[in-house]
Amino acid sequence: MPGIYGYIKQSIDDKQIENMSKELFYQNNFIQDNTFSNDYLECSHIHIGNIKKSNNYFLKDGIYVFIEGEQYDFKNISFEEFLFDAYENKCLEEKLNKLDGCFNAIIYDSNINKLFLISDRYGMRMLYYYFKNGRFAWSGEVKGLLALDFVDKTILKESFDCFIDLGYLLEDNTWFKNIKLIKPATIMEFDLNTKKLSQKYYWKWSEIKPSNLSFDEAVDKVGSIFIDAVKKRFNPNEEITLALSGGLDSRAIFAAINKLYPNFKGLATTFGIDGCDDIEIAKLVISKTNWEHQVFHFTSNNWFEPRLKQNWKTDGMLNIMHMHGIELLQELKNKNFTIGGAIGDIVLRFSSLQNKTNCYNKKIDNNIAKIFYKGYSSNEWLNDDFYDINNSEPFLLMNDGRRFSNMGIVNSSSYVGYRYPFLDNQLLEIIYSLPDEYREGNKLYKEMLLKNFPDFFKDIPWQNTRRNLDGTESKYLNKDNVIRGYLNYAGAIREKSILTKIFKILDYEKSYYKNFTNINAIETYLKPHLDSMQVNHIEKIFRFITAELYLRDVNAKTK
Repeated sequence: MPGIYGYIKQSIDDKQIENMSKELFYQNNFIQDNTFSNDYLECSHIHIGNIKKSNNYFLKDGIYVFIEGEQYDFKNISFEEFLFDAYENKCLEEKLNKLDGCFNAIIYDSNINKLFLISDRYGMRMLYYYFKNGRFAWSGEVKGLLALDFVDKTILKESFDCFIDLGYLLEDNTWFKNIKLIKPATIMEFDLNTKKLSQKYYWKWSEIKPSNLSFDEAVDKVGSIFIDAVKKRFNPNEEITLALSGGLDSRAIFAAINKLYPNFKGLATTFGIDGCDDIEIAKLVISKTNWEHQVFHFTSNNWFEPRLKQNWKTDGMLNIMHMHGIELLQELKNKNFTIGGAIGDIVLRFSSLQNKTNCYNKKIDNNIAKIFYKGYSSNEWLNDDFYDINNSEPFLLMNDGRRFSNMGIVNSSSYVGYRYPFLDNQLLEIIYSLPDEYREGNKLYKEMLLKNFPDFFKDIPWQNTRRNLDGTESKYLNKDNVIRGYLNYAGAIREKSILTKIFKILDYEKSYYKNFTNINAIETYLKPHLDSMQVNHIEKIFRFITAELYLRDVNAKTK
């Protein structure tokens, strides 16, 4: 989502906001706000109109407020008024500390010529910034910054290496040396007079204290909080769909909605190849309700080309192999929101630390980080007191969750807004106050689901195991025809027209990626993958495709 964007002028005659707007306004469903401009800065906002219905900016007493996203704690005043009042009354940190939402914001105080960039507690609504030699700019997408003539567009080899090795970038890094992602729970202050930049956290993980709840008490508490988290993010009077798969997380949200609004007739969407477990399980879930169910099928004809075009929109930070579901985005653009189970695997399913008992109940350190990130984590982040809690998962959440899983949501956000019940403040506060052992083997999650939503979990299998939650065999899924994934990418690339394009993209001598590595992707990964069904290099192949396409686009756009 382009979101809020702008830059600090070098001179009164600086006029570059139109360059940013042109680069960011790449879809006809976008709405562009009126541009604010004075002698010191220019800024604007491009959005999809699902939250903000007008194209006016907020101005009061010389203070300008721009917001991308939403909050879930109050309805009596506008979000802009809330931030304005908090700033005026000098309690901005205090108010943000408790605020539950997914947003970023800008406050410009023309009275003192200071600019403030704000991220939500977990930083899931992306906001990038550029700062070098006193020049400062910001944008919800990196491409907006690349449109400015003063931006240093040097690409980091370390980012290339990280993307190829892990499949995504870490911490606050982008492909570019001087373009960074704002940290979570942060207020960043830029003084337009002194050209000084500073930042501080308004919340830290250390504020979560250990709980003495028993396991059974925790099951009840988590269940109650989870239902409330869904209630805060789901309004039956809105245009909102539910992304339903064969997993536990989206089904948990679906079950909570049915518990809250048993007579509601909503719309759930599922995508995959015909006959896959995700679709078949979703059908079973839907059959217990009056909901409408739309199924979108992947085919050999509709999955590859759209992803190539989408790569620039995600600023090359999402492996195109993981752009699952972009085929249905056009169908969803008439809806304001989708609610789904993103990040649920990290929060409740304990997916990151499962069976890694040496990492339980420990603050993140270099040894733990190396297990997940192969040495790409920086000491600056590992030693940051933001993560001063005896739990390593918050660090994983800000990397696996924010920089990988969340990029899938970023991929769809130019069409439809997304709501994350699993990122509810109270839910994360209770989860990370409990001993890690409670979630081991999905114990806490299973008990919570079976106790609160037995109709949807007792005898409907989990896609991951093809068994019921209690471990018993499912009577529904075909044992002789197992189709687990969205699409068999390892086989799908063998289709002649697709493979021809891949060879052309990865041609080492004609590539841009050769400037960052001596690895020939065709010889090292593609040919061995094609020569043997026992070799699977599909992740590496698509990482190189993603990187090469993005490097080409950067070169073409920044000549």
